[in-house]
Amino acid sequence: MLGSAALLLAFAGLGTPWARRHRAAMGAPIRSIAVLPLDNLSGDAGQDYLAAGMTDELTTMLAKNSNLRVVSRTSVMQYKGAHQPLPEIARELGVDGILEGSVERTGDKVHMTVQLIQAPSDSHVWAESYDRNANDLVTLPSDAAKTIAKKLNASVAQPAAARFVNPEAHDAVLRGMYFWYALKNDESGEYFKKATKLQPDYAMGWAALSMYYGAGAAGNSLDPRTSLGPEEEAAKKAVELDNSLAEAHHALGAAYYFNDWNWESAQREIDRAIELDPNFAEPTTSAPRYC
Repeated sequence: MLGSAALLLAFAGLGTPWARRHRAAMGAPIRSIAVLPLDNLSGDAGQDYLAAGMTDELTTMLAKNSNLRVVSRTSVMQYKGAHQPLPEIARELGVDGILEGSVERTGDKVHMTVQLIQAPSDSHVWAESYDRNANDLVTLPSDAAKTIAKKLNASVAQPAAARFVNPEAHDAVLRGMYFWYALKNDESGEYFKKATKLQPDYAMGWAALSMYYGAGAAGNSLDPRTSLGPEEEAAKKAVELDNSLAEAHHALGAAYYFNDWNWESAQREIDRAIELDPNFAEPTTSAPRYC
């Protein structure tokens, strides 16, 4: 009798405003997402660059492989190491979903775990673990992003097959970008140069190298007379190698703006970068880094 009464009360509760809101939250589609900084569980601070790089690439690949609104790295990095409830972070960022996880590297083996949280209900939607060889990391963010987009019914038409990327060149760019965001331009430049030497047809390596030259000239660590020319040349090389790379057009737009004062061409390249990736909002060689 008591059990029946409890059951009736439970069913009655399903009609309360709270219950209706809870059911609505549980079933609400995820149309926007933020990728929180992945934790480095390697026990080696030297692998922080890898966790940061995988976070950035997951963000980029989600933007490219889905019709989700993806919050930029710049907005999300403030939550690195934060201990706030995920629904609270989601409200502050204005998103429906949160992607969080970790990366662990042991020797030449990399283990990455990611989980998707439906923010309003703080409930798990999807989780997956990936084990890859360190030389097979280039496609990992893209594979994860495609799976997430499919899970959320947010997939978009896929572009042409991905270009080959030398694993060592890819690693050099990840390391360089880690220093870049830490405002250590000299260190970043060494890795960007290494990437282009390891793979001369790696567009992202040339785009990053252009960023290095431009930021160095603006920050007075490089002589503008000998660095602005290479900045523009590297950006043009990146666009020539991969016309679909938003970072390449962004770098070229910055070069036109600060090197040639060519406003029209600069605007055209920036518009092209936005067209290719509407979620692209990184400070690369844009005004904030130059001021």
